Amino acid sequence: MSQRLPDLEVYILCPDIAVIQEWLARQFPSLVLLKEKKGKPASFSYQAEYKHHTLPIVLVEKAIGKFASLWIDSSHSPWDDDEMLAKDIVTNLQLEVRFAKNSWTEEQDTETNDNWIKLTTEERREILWRT
Repeated sequence: MSQRLPDLEVYILCPDIAVIQEWLARQFPSLVLLKEKKGKPASFSYQAEYKHHTLPIVLVEKAIGKFASLWIDSSHSPWDDDEMLAKDIVTNLQLEVRFAKNSWTEEQDTETNDNWIKLTTEERREILWRT
């Protein structure tokens, strides 16, 4: 079993941010939009409840190129790690998802910062992605 991370962050190749928003609403019926920042990129701050825990969630449209960023700032989500979250998104939305190969640390060297996992319905592979 994987170790539960303190927060989760994935990048989703998605031409329409509404697809991710609708998926989030299905995952968390308690989802509430707290703040919306219009512009380029647009960002959305949410709050959801999961098993008596409050989950702060941030969704940024086109955070890196055509990829939206989804950040769940809690260790109490339905997913233990970035890969579990990515697999759920790929399975349900059939979209490409990327996530960091290793958990981030302040001491992390710059060479490992570019190591990512690309996950699609067809493959899971390591890639070099300079963000």
